[in-house]
Amino acid sequence: MLSTIGSRGDVQPLVSLASHLKALGQEVRVCVPPDFREWIESLGIPFTPIGPELRGSAASRPTAHTQPQTPPTPERRRQMAEATAATQFETVTAAALAVLRRSSSRITTTNTTGHSESTPSASAPRTHLARQRLIR
Repeated sequence: MLSTIGSRGDVQPLVSLASHLKALGQEVRVCVPPDFREWIESLGIPFTPIGPELRGSAASRPTAHTQPQTPPTPERRRQMAEATAATQFETVTAAALAVLRRSSSRITTTNTTGHSESTPSASAPRTHLARQRLIR
């Protein structure tokens, strides 16, 4: 799970990392602004939109034919930053849970004697899940 809220300069390194991890056989998901959906999905990388659409704010800059918008007050900027951070945590948590649910219902681990054993994922310790993901 890779996540950022920002411009293409923030997103592109995450997409590159996701692409390399995917090529190594790892399961990846990218959580970034909705502006990047088409590009990321065209690369075959699972995508979860997070935060506001950023191109819309750049496109709303005044031109010769539009009225300038009043910039947000410092208080409004603080509120927007808090809301964006809260949304990011909520979205990443929901996306991570969805990935876990899609994972196989049973996790195969190797016990200390070298034998494989299956453990239901709902009751498996998180370390087993993390270890299983790293092995893939």
